[in-house]
Amino acid sequence: MEAQLTSEQKTQLPRMADQTGGSSQIGALDIDFEPIHKQLDGLGNLEWGWDGYDAPKPSPEAIDAARSILEKMQGELVKPVWISASADGGVAFTFAAGGIRRAQVEVLNNGERFAHLYDLNGNSHTEDWAEALEGKSIIELAGAPGPNQGK
Repeated sequence: MEAQLTSEQKTQLPRMADQTGGSSQIGALDIDFEPIHKQLDGLGNLEWGWDGYDAPKPSPEAIDAARSILEKMQGELVKPVWISASADGGVAFTFAAGGIRRAQVEVLNNGERFAHLYDLNGNSHTEDWAEALEGKSIIELAGAPGPNQGK
C-alpha cells in the first residue's frame, strides 16, 4: 500500500523542488510551515472518491498522526515539497532532494505508517514505520541507502 502520485503531481514535483530551492530545505532556518499546516487541515474537507475513483478521504486520526509527524519535521527543519491525500486513505508527505533521491512518508487511515524511498533511476524500498523506523529522525531516514546502494 503506497500512495500513487498522479501524472500531474509527478510533473509538479520538479517545479515545486525548484521553487523550494531544489530540496526539502533541510537545515533552512526560516522555514514557514503555516501553508503546509493549512494544506493538511484542508485534506479533512475532501469527499469520499476525491480522486475520481473510490479513494477514501483522510480520517481525522490520520490527519492528527500526520500533524504529529509534520511537527517533528518542523523541529528538524525538514520541509516536504508536497503533501497530499493518499489514494489508500490517509496522508502522504513527499520529499525531493536536489539530486535524484525521493522519499514519501505516508500515514494511512488504518494506522499504518511507512516510508517509501526511491530514486529517479527506478530503485525503491519501502519501510514499515512501526517496525523499522520508530525512533529514527526524518534526516536519518532521508540518508538511508536504497536497496541497490552500497552493494
